[in-house]
Amino acid sequence: MFKRALVSTSSKTHLVDFLKPLVELGCEIVSTGGTSKFLRENNIKVTEVSDVTGFPEMMDGRVRTLHPKIHMGLLARSFVPEDFELLKSHGVKPFDLVVVNLYPFAEAVTKGLKDRDLIEQIDIGGPSLLRAAAKSFERISVVCDSSDYKEVLSRVKENRIDFDFNKKLAAKVFLHCSQYDSLIAKTLIHDFTLGELPEVVELNLENKMALRYGENPHQKAGFYRGGKDHPLSLHHIEQHQGKELSFNNLLDLEAAVAMVSEFREAACAIIKHNSPCGVAEAENINLAYDRAYESDSVSAFGGIVALNRPVNRNLAQSLVTSFLECVIAPKFEKDALEILSVKKNLRILSLKNLDRVSEIQPLDIKVLKGGALVQEADGPIFWDDAWKSKEKMSDGIKQDLVFA
Repeated sequence: MFKRALVSTSSKTHLVDFLKPLVELGCEIVSTGGTSKFLRENNIKVTEVSDVTGFPEMMDGRVRTLHPKIHMGLLARSFVPEDFELLKSHGVKPFDLVVVNLYPFAEAVTKGLKDRDLIEQIDIGGPSLLRAAAKSFERISVVCDSSDYKEVLSRVKENRIDFDFNKKLAAKVFLHCSQYDSLIAKTLIHDFTLGELPEVVELNLENKMALRYGENPHQKAGFYRGGKDHPLSLHHIEQHQGKELSFNNLLDLEAAVAMVSEFREAACAIIKHNSPCGVAEAENINLAYDRAYESDSVSAFGGIVALNRPVNRNLAQSLVTSFLECVIAPKFEKDALEILSVKKNLRILSLKNLDRVSEIQPLDIKVLKGGALVQEADGPIFWDDAWKSKEKMSDGIKQDLVFA
C-alpha cells in the first residue's frame, strides 16, 4: 500500500484510472502545475508541490521540484535511521511512489521544432525525480511508463510490491533516461556532424513488437524501434489482412521498400531471401509489376512485392494469380482490397510515404560481434553534369545506368 505519491506527467493516458484506486486506499497525491490541474478536474484530491516546498513554481515551471523538501523525501535511505530522523526534524514526509513521464522531446523533433522551441522540450526536473526515486528502489516504486500502471495496481491489491519488482521498474527508468538524453545529444550535435562519421554511435532501441520467432523457429526475436522516427519506417505499416509479420518478412520488406522508394517513376521490386527476383520501372505501376515478375517468375514464388504507387483493381487481379507472402504499397483501392481478400493468408500492407523518393538515412550500420561497421547511407542517384563518359551517350543509356 502506497502512502504518498509524487506525480508529474506529460502524458495523462490512463493516469486517472491508475490513481483513483490508490487515493481510495488512502494514498496522498503530491503533484505539479498542469498535472495537478488535470487531476482536480477529474475529482482527485491533490497537494501542490509548492505547498510542500513553501516555494512557488518559477520561470514558467522550469523550477518547481528541484528542492530539498522533494528530493529529501526521495533519497532518504530506509536502512539509515538518521536519514528519517533528519526528515522528521525538517518536517519532510517520504514518498513511496513516483509517477513521472518526460516532456515529449522525440515528438518535438518529429514536428520539426527548432532552437528555443525545441530546447523548452528538454525535461530537467523529470529525469532528476526519476533518477532519485530509482536510486531508492529499495523502498520506492517508480513508474515512467503508463503500460506499467495495470501491473502496479494489481500488485498493490494483492500486496505484491516487493524488492525485485521495484528493481525492475528502476532499471526501466535508467534505460528510459539514457535513451532520452541520447536523443537530445544526437539532435543537438547533428548540425555539427553533417558529412562526418560521429565519434560515438548509440543504438537505443525499444521492443515494439514481439515476433513468434526469428530467422529460425528456435530463435527468439522482436521488432525494435529507435528514438528518432523516419517516414519510411516499417513501424508505420498498416496491415489490412493476412498472417502476422515474421522476422524474415520484415527483413525482406525493408529491402523492398528501400529499393522502390529510390525511383521517381512507377516501380516494383520482388524480393525473396533479401535479394531481388525482379525490379522494374515503367510509365505505370501495372506494367512495372508485369516486367518485374517476368524477370524471374519462378523465383518470385513466395516473394515480397513492393510498389511505389497505389494498387488498382487490374493490378490486384494480377497479384492474386501468384503465391506471394506480402504486398506493400502506398495505398490500395477499395475494390483492389476486395479482390486480394480471397488470399486469406496474403499480408496486405500500406505505407503511406512509399511513393516519395527515399530520404537518405543518416547512417548505415552493420552490427558485428563486439562492435559494428558504420558508413554513410547510400541513396538514390540521378543523372547530372558530374557524370563523365568517353563517348556521347543517349538518354536511354543514361536511364539504364541510373536504374542499374
